[in-house]
Amino acid sequence: MIVGRTSLTEFAFTGLIATKDKSPVDAPRLIANSGLRYAVSNWTATFGGRHVDKRYFTILNDLSVPAYTVADAGIGYRLQNLGFAKEVTLQLNVNNLFDESYIGPIGTGGFTVSGDNQTL
Repeated sequence: MIVGRTSLTEFAFTGLIATKDKSPVDAPRLIANSGLRYAVSNWTATFGGRHVDKRYFTILNDLSVPAYTVADAGIGYRLQNLGFAKEVTLQLNVNNLFDESYIGPIGTGGFTVSGDNQTL
């Protein structure tokens, strides 16, 4: 089974600040997720990845955090007819499999117009 999701966004601003052709703060242009799931008998294996494009953290788009791509993996085993449950699945997942450094969601208290590194 292959699963995936992609989002490509287009934005337009109108207002008092010169934001024409600027991206909204903390809104990447591209977000993509994809995954594979393989099952044999009671065993399952999963592998997936996600990519988040560069994001700006000022309204004028003069400061940004870089894009990142991370991979996740998992393995599971399905137990059946345990008496107290019809089916139980044990699952071990590893997120960020290759220990990629990245900046997650940014700015929770508002954003500046230009040049404030403290927002991170």
